[in-house]
Formats: sequence, structure tokens, C-alpha cells
Amino acid sequence: MEEIIKLNFEVPEQRKFMRIMAIGDVHYGNRYHDKNMFQRFIKQALKDEDMHILTMGDLIECANRNSVGLQDQVIPVMEQIEDITKILEPFADKGRIIGLLQGNHEDRAMKAAGIDVSRMLATSLDTKYLGNGTILYISIKNENSRRGQNYTIYGLHGSSAARTAGGKINACMRLRDVVDADLYLHGHVHSLDHHTEELFVVDRGNLQFKKKHYVLTGSYLKYWGSYAQGKAYPPSGTSGSPKIKLHGDMKRISVVI
Repeated sequence: MEEIIKLNFEVPEQRKFMRIMAIGDVHYGNRYHDKNMFQRFIKQALKDEDMHILTMGDLIECANRNSVGLQDQVIPVMEQIEDITKILEPFADKGRIIGLLQGNHEDRAMKAAGIDVSRMLATSLDTKYLGNGTILYISIKNENSRRGQNYTIYGLHGSSAARTAGGKINACMRLRDVVDADLYLHGHVHSLDHHTEELFVVDRGNLQFKKKHYVLTGSYLKYWGSYAQGKAYPPSGTSGSPKIKLHGDMKRISVVI
């Protein structure tokens, strides 16, 4: 896999931006998967022609006989793979999938049988397999413009046992110790949140202001009756996915959660 994925986008002058929806922790196949909300977000993303998607892992439940919570899996794993492929195919056909990250639920198949489910999905959809994490370097330029804006994004499914809102966003903020980026995306914690941090950096001898964005990418798993309720985790609710706007006329990131 490439260490840095470089992508170039040319956007219409009247729009001046491109958008990304980070979709993860869908848990398709789990009895508590919120099908209605997931379909609503997918339909909206497909309708918005400027919207690209980046999948954050745990798209499917992918339980095996040794998995905790096997009793909550209501769709066979192969059917989960087939269904999620069909759901994402319209985006693939339009070239609007940035890539697929692996989550700990897909990793169950790798540990049990050496099967990389996320790689299989990426191959079926003819898109990039991003493994456990990815650095994206995205260049956005408006039509009829010589210069554009560059954005560095670091995204991964992540791992955290945090229960509090602060603990969860701190897990995302620790990613700055790995990569210097403009935007950090972290899944796994089943929360939808956005935090910013401002600092000064020295660029070629000049003092520049820099704003970093930290985003938790939500989930589509209901709370009541699920393992989260059983373990007395604080309810985060079914949260959907963040919509991220990268501007081409100025260095600016907007996040809608």
C-alpha cells in the first residue's frame, strides 16, 4: 500500500469546494444496525454529486463462532459482504469512493481464517484498499484557476476503550503524535464529534497560523438492547456520519455533524 495517497480534484468555479462523508461503524448484519438512518445518509450522499465517501471500517458485523456478541448477528457474513458491496456500487461506478479502511470487525475474518474482507470489498468495488490507516494528500483547484489548496488528512478506524466524550476525542487528538495533518478522522468509538485546535507553525521562515480538525466519525448502531447498554456505556445514540467540506479558493475546512 502507498504511504501517501495523492488525489487531485478540480471543482466548478461556482461551487469552490469538494466534500467527503466519512462512513464507518455501520455494523451491517447486527440486529441493532439502524437501517433507516444508514439508507438516509447513503441516499443523501449519492444525491450530492460533489460528495465522495471514505469508509472508516466496521462496515459489517463479521462475527464468527468465537466472537463476542455472535447472538446479535442476524445476517450471514457472506450476505453482509454482498449487500454492502451493492450499497456502495453506485459510488464506485461514479468514481466517488476515496478508499476503504479496515476495522476490528473485518479483522475478525483475518484472525480466524486469513481473509481480508476490506481488501475483498475494495477489489470488488475497484477502489483503494487503505488497510489500518491512511494519509491522504488532497489538492483542490477551481476551474480556470492556476493555484489551489492542499490538505493533509490522516484517517484510521482506531482503537479506544474511552467512555467519556473527552476521552474519545483525546484518542483522535493523539493522532497528531503520528502525522502532522490538517484533518484527523477516527472511528471505533461510536460517537460523532468535532474539535479544533489552533497553533502557530514556522513555514520557510514565516510565522503561519494553522488550524487542525479532529473528527469522530459516528456509527449506525442503536443503543437500547445492544452490548453498549449491557456494559452501561454512556449512550451516544445513533449518530450517522460527518460531512466534511474542503475549500479550493482558500485554506478552510468545514465540518457538519
